[in-house]
Amino acid sequence: MKEAPKYDHVPTIFSTFEHPPEFWEEYGRVIATYGFLEHALYGAICLFSGYLNYPTEELPEKLKRRMRKAITDSLSPLISDFEKAIRDYPNAKLSGLEVLLAKLNETIEIRNMLCHGFWGPPDYYGSTIPFYFDKSHKYFGQPVDLAYLYRTRQHVTELINDIGILIIINGLKFKSKTRKDA
Repeated sequence: MKEAPKYDHVPTIFSTFEHPPEFWEEYGRVIATYGFLEHALYGAICLFSGYLNYPTEELPEKLKRRMRKAITDSLSPLISDFEKAIRDYPNAKLSGLEVLLAKLNETIEIRNMLCHGFWGPPDYYGSTIPFYFDKSHKYFGQPVDLAYLYRTRQHVTELINDIGILIIINGLKFKSKTRKDA
């Protein structure tokens, strides 16, 4: 059998080799912060749905299915389920919910661009315009540099805090751990 030809012109750390390590460190921190946002939304869904109030053996099947789905959902469905859970919560205090939902929905495309965009080499100033189109074929087109990544991480951290505030004003306790029997 003939051996496949080798292409040895791609650097071993392609395509990350042209950005400084600080860029990729901050990029990783932003992605990790989005993961924490998804975890905070899941935790809020657990609290507002009453999931944590049931002993494991008494969980209603419908709630079990809902939480199994939520644990694997991406950001957009988690936001929708979070909205439903808080609106269905008896006597929910919804102060700031509309603004929070708008901000959460706006950040979906930024997260998608960060995760799915192609990162070409940086320009002289350290910025890159990621090659990314959303589902409506709109080109992202905005330069991303270290400062942009830092601001994005700070913004996502504020969203997590806002979720925590909604939980607290509704008399619930924000927990960093959730059940593992979803």
